[in-house]
Amino acid sequence: MEVIIVVAFVLFAFTHFDTVIALIAFCADQEYGSSEVFLGHYLGFAIGLLLAVIGGLLFNELLHSWVHLLGIIPLTLGVLSILHRLPETNLIHRRASGYGGRIGVVAATGIGLSGENLAVFIPFFATLGLLEVIVIFILYAIGGGVLYLVASTVVRYTFSVVHLSWIDRWLVPIVLIVTGVFIMGSGVLG
Repeated sequence: MEVIIVVAFVLFAFTHFDTVIALIAFCADQEYGSSEVFLGHYLGFAIGLLLAVIGGLLFNELLHSWVHLLGIIPLTLGVLSILHRLPETNLIHRRASGYGGRIGVVAATGIGLSGENLAVFIPFFATLGLLEVIVIFILYAIGGGVLYLVASTVVRYTFSVVHLSWIDRWLVPIVLIVTGVFIMGSGVLG
């Protein structure tokens, strides 16, 4: 169980850099209140996490003996990301009016950011037992709050935030490749 928790922590940390950057942008935007950012973040984060857990459990139940082949998804995404690096882009979010509208924008951004994470987390959750899924789910729910605290602290103590391009260009693809190899290896060894 300890190894699974360490792997889960590393996956969470490396796949949520983009979430922290988005949260920093929302926290720094004077138009968004802290409660709007927090509620929107948790709504989007929870939907993405639930999709990953449900997808992993369904895949594990339906195609248990083939679950390790899901490792091909993050492995392929990682290799393609390195081979076809896109030019650096800036995070742009659209403006919304009203309390609910701003929460919705933050939540929609969080759901959108969960898309690539699903490629990592569905195969990962598919390799876990029910108790392990529950433990990791609770840890990730706590981790969602930590992401918000990190973003709000960065905004509080800095004047400008620079998005480090090497995170998206190199670190995330390498983590995807390692994850894919781990998932495929767990099926071969298991």
